Amino acid sequence: MQTATPSIPHAVVAVIIFGGLLLFIGHQQLFFAHEQTFVVLRNDAARDCYTRSNSKFERLFGWDENVRSERPENGLGHFCGFISTSMGDYTLPEQHSYAWLPWDMPRTELDDDLIAGCMYRVRIVGYGGKHERGQSPRKPIRQHISRIYERLSCGYDTARENT
Repeated sequence: MQTATPSIPHAVVAVIIFGGLLLFIGHQQLFFAHEQTFVVLRNDAARDCYTRSNSKFERLFGWDENVRSERPENGLGHFCGFISTSMGDYTLPEQHSYAWLPWDMPRTELDDDLIAGCMYRVRIVGYGGKHERGQSPRKPIRQHISRIYERLSCGYDTARENT
């Protein structure tokens, strides 16, 4: 008489694969995120923007178009522009950054809400530690503003904060 060996149910395999995919996609959100408070000095980010030239596969099929609603005045090499703050420079998430995952606020909403001269408490995501006042700016910019928790106050002199 043969004994049947238990097999791993397909559902368990699917959960492991899906969990691994989420960990791969969201590792920055899980392990490289922090809260930051700053004054926005300048919003030089395009309201709508996405780039699709990161993958050789996409370039092979001609899917490497870049689209933005306006050209940033001072993009410093960033196609989509950046937000200059009293605690360093940050980008906004790209338009298509896994929209089915609720981690990032929509780019258009972030761009509309980040007003020069206002102080915010936000979630920052990306490689590198928390930026402290007085540190030199990081280039290239590897962190983006993921979510606005609250607008604290407005009316700050952006020229004074920049020094």
